[in-house]
Amino acid sequence: SDNVTLDILSVISITSQPDAEGGDEYGAQTLTVSPATPNGTTEIDLSTGSFSDFARAVEYTLTPVSTVVVNFALVGGRGGAGESNDGGIDSPGGDGGRANGKVTLQKGYSYKLIVGTEGQRLGGVRTGSPGPRGIDGGGLGSAGGGDGGGFTGLFVTSATHENALLIAGGGGGAASGGRVGGAGGGLEGADANGAGGGTQTGGGPGYYFSYDALYAFMNGRELRGGDAQGYLNEDPSGSWVYADNEQDGGGGGGGYYGGGAGRGDSNTSPGAFGGGGGSGYLHPTLVSDGTFGTSDNVGDGRATLSKVS
Repeated sequence: SDNVTLDILSVISITSQPDAEGGDEYGAQTLTVSPATPNGTTEIDLSTGSFSDFARAVEYTLTPVSTVVVNFALVGGRGGAGESNDGGIDSPGGDGGRANGKVTLQKGYSYKLIVGTEGQRLGGVRTGSPGPRGIDGGGLGSAGGGDGGGFTGLFVTSATHENALLIAGGGGGAASGGRVGGAGGGLEGADANGAGGGTQTGGGPGYYFSYDALYAFMNGRELRGGDAQGYLNEDPSGSWVYADNEQDGGGGGGGYYGGGAGRGDSNTSPGAFGGGGGSGYLHPTLVSDGTFGTSDNVGDGRATLSKVS
């Protein structure tokens, strides 16, 4: 892939990385977590082993007792499946992306962690407001198309694009009729038959990107995927009602920048298209030993925290 130059203002200035072997400055490897995790944990002690008991689409606040370096292994949620035309096997959504790295959690700061969900199979006919489906940014699929998968991300102070530290992108939702969604990133989310994946500098274009404002809801943007085709009579000034076409598009995956959404079609040819995957992210100065890419994740996202040995 092409190199990408990032010009991002660091939220925290770190002049030296704390020694990972211990010391007065950061001796305890303990974090408080709120709300409690599914097993009732409110305090995570990484000296006893890794920890991954997090619910999906919940904003957790992590607060270190003292400055500590933590390994984060994040995986985004897979995109939702699309309906088969012939009652056979569903079209699969794109796999979630992966992001790993060491992050120095500083005493006196709080951090936000969100774990992405797998996109809903068959988005259904929805009314009300446009997406995303949840705080993890998966875009909405239309009727027989799947929702985009949610990102899994770590942020400092607040869960905003500007405060992102580490993100694994969600996979794009599949279309009905056999077309899959794009995988989450990684440096970039994967494209899906005309719906673009998110990048380091912008959201993936929806299938009808060239129509400008009329289909702007299909484009990915900061932290969220685009929503599949569905304004009633394709009029964005009207009520938000998903059209139930013969073929239905998939939503874009959530990410640092979300993937674009796929088109629907009243005919099987050319048919509907899946959504693009969301991009991942590694902060250029606050994450060390970072790696990211695609994974083989086929369900909800995951976040695993472990001590630096």
